Amino acid sequence: MKLKVSFLMFFFSLICFNAVFSQDTFNNLPNEDLGNAYDEFQEAFFEALKEKANGNHEKAIDFLKKCQEINESQSVVYFELGKNFKALKDYDLAEEYLKAALKIEKNNEWYLDELYDVYLRMKSTEQAIKVLKELLPFHNDYKEDLVDLYIDAKKYSNALNLLNELDESSNFSIEREKTRFKIYNLSNDFRAKESYLIKQIQKHPKKESYYLKLIVFYSEQNDLENALKISENLLQVLPNSDRVHLSLYKFNLQQTKIDAAVESLLIVCNSPVIPAKSKIKTLNDFKKFVKANPSYESLLADVLNQLENTKPEQSNKAKAEALLKSKEYKLALSYFEKAIQSEPNNFYLYKQLALLSLQEKIYERALEYSSQGMKLFPVQPLFYLINGTSNNLINNPNKAIDSLELGIDFVINDNQLKYDFYLQLSESYKLLGKTKQYNEYFNKAEVLRQKQ
Repeated sequence: MKLKVSFLMFFFSLICFNAVFSQDTFNNLPNEDLGNAYDEFQEAFFEALKEKANGNHEKAIDFLKKCQEINESQSVVYFELGKNFKALKDYDLAEEYLKAALKIEKNNEWYLDELYDVYLRMKSTEQAIKVLKELLPFHNDYKEDLVDLYIDAKKYSNALNLLNELDESSNFSIEREKTRFKIYNLSNDFRAKESYLIKQIQKHPKKESYYLKLIVFYSEQNDLENALKISENLLQVLPNSDRVHLSLYKFNLQQTKIDAAVESLLIVCNSPVIPAKSKIKTLNDFKKFVKANPSYESLLADVLNQLENTKPEQSNKAKAEALLKSKEYKLALSYFEKAIQSEPNNFYLYKQLALLSLQEKIYERALEYSSQGMKLFPVQPLFYLINGTSNNLINNPNKAIDSLELGIDFVINDNQLKYDFYLQLSESYKLLGKTKQYNEYFNKAEVLRQKQ
């Protein structure tokens, strides 16, 4: 959230120097020394900036102290001293010099911002809050920083008040909303949370998320009556809401309104907007209910039958994975090929296509998919290995060596994979009749094999 950027600070230092350091600042010097002092100060100041930019903070400090000796009234010198001491993690001295800069130039945003950063590093939350309050007039982003500091200091009401100000003065922010609910949870201020959600529903009567949050809130408070009331209100306003049925299902089941519960259950399980995890959880909950109430077993069977009949067709990827598990490799390959049409940059699909093509001895396709994999995912060694192996199997050892030598550089901390590369390289040189290289790579492979 902080506004500082290093090159801006450097630029600012130059502006400060040019703006505040002029011949007029030397009126307290003897006339005969004026020119020399000005030149000396200027040279020392720019040397300090140069040394700071190179990370030589001690040298920068020496030059800045020289500037201070020439003229101790320049705030920018103290500012630069503060920054250099901060870089050296000498935060006490950084604080001292930045305060000195602010004594000369009280309301300078950059000086205040730097001091604020020093207090953050010192973990002096109260001091940081004090400085940040002085920065508020400059930019709204400082208010967001102040909210975070209030949370760290457990000043939750201050944080909420500031969030209210930000909500009124700027556009809606999801991050700010998350922060608000984080505060409610940390402070256990349930009434404030309830009040906020009710107000938001009044302001945004068509916004589903606030109803759902309030339903969950009442459910957590075991306030079934209000939770059900808000659920029904939501259905009146948004009759096509699927998510509300996650709650309605539970409420109806608790009140033994079985038909209504099943209706909500079916809506949940068939909904395109509800995550699969929530659907499974809801269905398992109903199975537990039936287990405790065996008289509803036929109803469960009916529900499962309805869900099976409305189940969407499996994706090509899902079909391919199912066929892979049942070891129907050629069929799996055909479905992976269909799946890649809709996901042309999917690493997993290219890996399966290349491996299955090699396994099924369809070497041209193995070369095609591994070559494409090498282009799309150039640091994935598996594609180079498959490409090299396929070239060896169709008696193209030179091409195999090219792929294998490229790919082995990407193998890190995987001795099994490195072993496979060495073995294929030894095979390539065997095909070329180069005994020396064959023995070299075969022996490397053997050393790795014996370590396993």
